[in-house]
Amino acid sequence: MKWTKGMLATYTKKVAKVKTSSKRPSTEEDKDPKRSVYKFLLKSWKVLNPNIPLSRNWHLELLSEYLEAIYYGEIKKLLINIAPRSLKSFTTSIAFPAWCWSKSPYWRFLCLSYSSQLANDHSQIRRDLIRTQWYKNLNPNLSLKLDKDRISEYGNSAQGEMIARGMDGSVTGVGADCLIFDDPNNPKPGAESLIQLEATNKKFDDYSIGRRNNPKESRVIVIQQRVGVRDVTGHILADLGGYEHIKIPTKAPVQILVKFPRNRDREILREAGSFVHPERFGEEEDNEALRTLGAQMYAARHDQEPYAIGGGIFTWDKTYFSEPPTQFHLAISVDASFGSINDTASYVVAQCWLVWRPYFWLWDQKRGRWTFPDTLNELDKAIAQWQKELGKPVSTKLIEEKANGKAIIQKMREKYTGIIPVLPRESKKARAEAIAPTYRSGNVILRKAAGYLEEYKKELEAFPASPNDDQVDASTQLIKHFLDRWAVIDQEAEEIGTIRFS
Repeated sequence: MKWTKGMLATYTKKVAKVKTSSKRPSTEEDKDPKRSVYKFLLKSWKVLNPNIPLSRNWHLELLSEYLEAIYYGEIKKLLINIAPRSLKSFTTSIAFPAWCWSKSPYWRFLCLSYSSQLANDHSQIRRDLIRTQWYKNLNPNLSLKLDKDRISEYGNSAQGEMIARGMDGSVTGVGADCLIFDDPNNPKPGAESLIQLEATNKKFDDYSIGRRNNPKESRVIVIQQRVGVRDVTGHILADLGGYEHIKIPTKAPVQILVKFPRNRDREILREAGSFVHPERFGEEEDNEALRTLGAQMYAARHDQEPYAIGGGIFTWDKTYFSEPPTQFHLAISVDASFGSINDTASYVVAQCWLVWRPYFWLWDQKRGRWTFPDTLNELDKAIAQWQKELGKPVSTKLIEEKANGKAIIQKMREKYTGIIPVLPRESKKARAEAIAPTYRSGNVILRKAAGYLEEYKKELEAFPASPNDDQVDASTQLIKHFLDRWAVIDQEAEEIGTIRFS
């Protein structure tokens, strides 16, 4: 039976005649949950999880507003990138379709995930919500069809449908007014090869274009944690376009102004380093995620900025040390770009290296956005700290001469010896490629449990695609200096027939 406009008008009148309870709503979400996705989300969570309080946060309101914009046709294609465990599936795949049915019960949904099992899990929770007495009271004239009531596929008395499918299967004979792709790529590390990623992209093209009931009016929603450069999000951004794109990094890399799509007067200012939902995921959890996932996967899942697997310059089997070696020269390398402390300025970094041919041990580093006086002060404190910790003077102090480095060199020469200006002539990438074999050969050793460790690995593994390169510059500066020095020593030794080691 086709659902006509006249039948819908009759349905709407019947709903309007239903008497509502005279009991005053006790909480915000009880006040007309049909009015907004967010209010509906709050009540849905309480109904399905009565013993688990929902930790409210602005990102849930933001997602809800974007989903409302989808429903009202203000946005036709929506792409959202956000970390796992952010209630993205509950909001987008469970609450939103049920909310839509309370307003437009004839809508047909096709909900897809990377696996049929995950799609069915979402579908079952969605059906459980629709079966609750609360939802029935909210929509008294709407019921599920008895002859079409399976976990993967069910319909309602207004000819609406909810169909769940996996990207690991096929979709035939199915159309939708709204398609929801919730994690279309398998987020498990290494689960999809480059060939499989491209196959998923082809399926996405087929489904997102070929399964729309009305090419002009049907909606498409993609929400996922990033898994790689060529995942569905990467494919949309690089090849397709046309999507409203919302990227929500777990930790803001810079200051971000978040604007709400429907409540135009509302804005959220995320300061650099701030977390989306610190009550649930803060500094401690972030450090744990970085250690557990590794730099590459962390960049995808939490920064929403994946970089190419095996495509970086620095690829090496990392080795670690805890105690300093018995013999070493103590050297520091400084990459200075002082002048501003705002969150978009470049970093100043000073690295402390222990050097004994052919090895380089990275002992420690200080890194921050500092003014000129702050930079000098931080370098003074760092040199004093490192000399005290290691019981040796810093014999070599390498400072890049470009930009702000000249001023640093002039002031530090008033106080220290061993200042060596470095004026790079090659590009950053060329300098990195020149010393990369030192990493691959295992001659660069990182300090176990050092505070710099995860951020250092993250930047090097992502280079040259990393948003910052100050740690790379300081490292290449020092390693290249000593490699060049040793080459000269070898040349001299060859000329006089002797061997020198340091």
